[in-house]
Amino acid sequence: MRSRIDTASVKKRHERFFLEQFLEQQEIVPTLIEDRDPPDFLVHFEDRIVGVEVTYLHIRDSSTGPLAQAVESVTDRIVARAQQLYIASGAPPAHVTVLFGSNIKPDEIRRDFTAKELVRLVKGMSLKTWERVRWHSSDEDSCDDPIAKTVDSVHALGVPDHQMAHWTVSRAGWVATLTPERLQTRVSEKSAKIEAYQEAVQETWLLIVSDGRKPSQAFLVPDHFATGQVSSAFARTFFFCYPEGTVIEVSIRETIGTIPSSQFADSQ
Repeated sequence: MRSRIDTASVKKRHERFFLEQFLEQQEIVPTLIEDRDPPDFLVHFEDRIVGVEVTYLHIRDSSTGPLAQAVESVTDRIVARAQQLYIASGAPPAHVTVLFGSNIKPDEIRRDFTAKELVRLVKGMSLKTWERVRWHSSDEDSCDDPIAKTVDSVHALGVPDHQMAHWTVSRAGWVATLTPERLQTRVSEKSAKIEAYQEAVQETWLLIVSDGRKPSQAFLVPDHFATGQVSSAFARTFFFCYPEGTVIEVSIRETIGTIPSSQFADSQ
């Protein structure tokens, strides 16, 4: 039960982060943001309340292996757990980047074992402040290491304190072109639940997020994107590309009291 609660809390924090980034990009200053479900948030600004449902757009192509989204979820959890265990061990602060093997299978990877092995590996580096150490599974003295079957490489940097000690997953992937068809699929899935969202507040926006730091969400936005081809039941529907900061209003459904579209100019 604890893991479910933690997962939900992390998911909510991520959604709120992207919502705040979107609002800042559009120069909207909220007086209050309420956590809600559904929709995910109620945003108070300019003497009005707007519901915002936050969702993500993923590249759904598993032809070359496990769905990238599933791999990202598992590896993120492993590295986050490893960082927790490392800090609890009292070892010197370390900034760590982990590259997993390209052929890992999310349903077969030993999560707890891998997290503990990552801690063992980094602790064994005995890092001094600002010292860099690289471990690679192909190194002669590393190929027999138990973690070499799952992890390709680990880059570690000794840092002065744990505030600088971020643990992340290094990733690479191909970029897909954003199309109205890709957006329409996600918008239609959410539009089917519009009545549930409107029980909380009549005016509800849909914020579709693409986190370009993850291969499963790396989209290239064409210079002249045809927004008129996307149909939505939401009062306003936005596509937000992070970290580039690109915002596109992909569909507009006229409602009383909405902000004029001119206030939401695309930002490249």
